[in-house]
Amino acid sequence: MMNSLFQKIKVNCLLGCSSILMMVMLFSATESLAQNTLEFAKITGDGNPTGNGPVISTTVNFLQNTNNPSGNTFASYSPALSATITFTNQQYVSNANAVASLAASVVMGHTGTAADAIYTPNAWNGSPTNNVFTSVNSTAGTGISTTDNYALGVRNFTRAIGVQNTTAKVYVGRMEVTFNRPVTNPIIHVSGLGGRVLALYYSTTLDLNVSQSIATSAISLIMESGTSNFSLAGNSMSNNFSVMDFNGSGSVRIVGTNISKVSFDVFLDGWDGNTNTTNYWSEEDASGDAFGVSFSVSETKPSVTGTVYRDNNGNATIDGGGTGGGVWNTANTLYVNAVGTNGNVVATALVSNFGVFTFPAEGNLIEGQTITFQLNQNQGVVGQPAPPKQLPSGWLRVGESTTSGPNDGTPNGEFTLIIGTANSPNTKHRYLIKTFIFIKR
Repeated sequence: MMNSLFQKIKVNCLLGCSSILMMVMLFSATESLAQNTLEFAKITGDGNPTGNGPVISTTVNFLQNTNNPSGNTFASYSPALSATITFTNQQYVSNANAVASLAASVVMGHTGTAADAIYTPNAWNGSPTNNVFTSVNSTAGTGISTTDNYALGVRNFTRAIGVQNTTAKVYVGRMEVTFNRPVTNPIIHVSGLGGRVLALYYSTTLDLNVSQSIATSAISLIMESGTSNFSLAGNSMSNNFSVMDFNGSGSVRIVGTNISKVSFDVFLDGWDGNTNTTNYWSEEDASGDAFGVSFSVSETKPSVTGTVYRDNNGNATIDGGGTGGGVWNTANTLYVNAVGTNGNVVATALVSNFGVFTFPAEGNLIEGQTITFQLNQNQGVVGQPAPPKQLPSGWLRVGESTTSGPNDGTPNGEFTLIIGTANSPNTKHRYLIKTFIFIKR
């Protein structure tokens, strides 16, 4: 009778089955897993923006707040998560006070008359206090520091739009935020909405543009916290001037799963109480609504552990047998490569002499990712294309399944799983996936 290998991922099992090799993978996203809090901040060597603008596009690398919400100790994070913020589709590119070199009236890092910091502490404008902001994994009004957390310094110039009714809501462009990998339920923090020219008031308004956003679910906005005049009306954020100041500040959760890009239409919105309706936008050369924008994101990085067993009768079914199959021959070293949707290796794990492999928690596997796990004699290199699948000489694939059944009829030595799904706020989820792979030798 030909020998065979049937493997099943199973937590806490040993290699010792003489007739059947079974593998069960347990994945869980529960309170026992760390929820990594990622925020805009600044530490040495983080690669985040330095110096002055003006710019209309920049990229910020998220830093991990290791003791949020009680403190603000930041560290670099791996695998790196970044957000690229771009002000595009600008409508007023040649009028007075538009930044001519950029053909833009909404920029980062410019006062209208001089260059200014692109990336600055969160209290840069409007003098907000900590308790108007809410970070991920935090209760309302906690988790964000106006001095330790950073924001992008944006200015929406008034003079550039020319002659407009002073109570009009004027579309000036679009803010696009693109994440280098999908995120779920991020929070946007906005500080200092609102401005004034002489006795006339205005506010930047940010309206969620669903059609220009990319996610695997519907996207909407939920208020987390803010000043009394920070308004969220439907999917529109602004200063409603219920208090006549320029500190419209707060935090809004962007509710959505696997968000790759989120877009906001940008407006200059004149206060309805303005009485001068003629040409006020041209009153002062450097007038504009200066405000800060930042984000925070939560990620979970679970462990995946399994064990490989042998089946000696080669019938590709779970038909009995012992609880192990002996110790691996080191000449027949095996790996499990975790491969992302782009075909590159995300992580790799050695199958030990006892058949056990482990992708550790806080590694490269992130909740929400779609990962293909391949059993392979060739170890992959993280960040490089997956190597050709190969087994030790004389071993043949028999089949695999991502259900409780023994065989999916396509013996390719791999299976694809979603590493959990996004945690809804204040809820917990657990997932159990049984996977069977058969190899004959």
